Amino acid sequence: GLAVLDALESLGIPDLGLKWPNDLLLGDAKLAGILIELLQRDARASFTVGIGINVRLPEAARHAVDQAIADLADRADPPERSVLAAAVISSVVEFVAEFQTRGFEPFQDAFDARHRLHGQRATVSGAGAAAVSGRVVGVSPCVSFTAEKSHCVPAAERPGAQNRAPSLSGRVCGATMPLPQGCGPSGRRRAETVCRW
Repeated sequence: GLAVLDALESLGIPDLGLKWPNDLLLGDAKLAGILIELLQRDARASFTVGIGINVRLPEAARHAVDQAIADLADRADPPERSVLAAAVISSVVEFVAEFQTRGFEPFQDAFDARHRLHGQRATVSGAGAAAVSGRVVGVSPCVSFTAEKSHCVPAAERPGAQNRAPSLSGRVCGATMPLPQGCGPSGRRRAETVCRW
């Protein structure tokens, strides 16, 4: 996300932000999404990265989506596709090279500074898991989402709930938080106060 944001800023696109784990926002609307697929065979691992950036969306596409979406044409003349692709590829290659040698830590503060939900309340939900709410305090060095003073939201309260915090999708990957009975992966309570997704 930071690599794509950096590339777009280098092309003069203002008002960009990130939404964990894989969205790039223009203002408060989704401009781009990033999907990563990890493939592991024996001791070797490789990954495929898909980056989708809205350049010029037809009006019908805007109405077919159930969230606020943006395209580059909303703010200015979008760059030529070849210029856009070259900037994104160059930035991703540069960021991946640094990530391979130094890990996520050098990017952590930059991500937190650009994360639009930083400091706000949010709800994280995943397939089959109880939704968990808390105040977004950042991402951890293992690239997991971190919130504090979280609690589980029973599934019955999620659909159509009024005044809900912004929703994030993700999977719990080492939650350390106060969990009501039955909310944890094995139903165990934990006493800590910070969540990592």
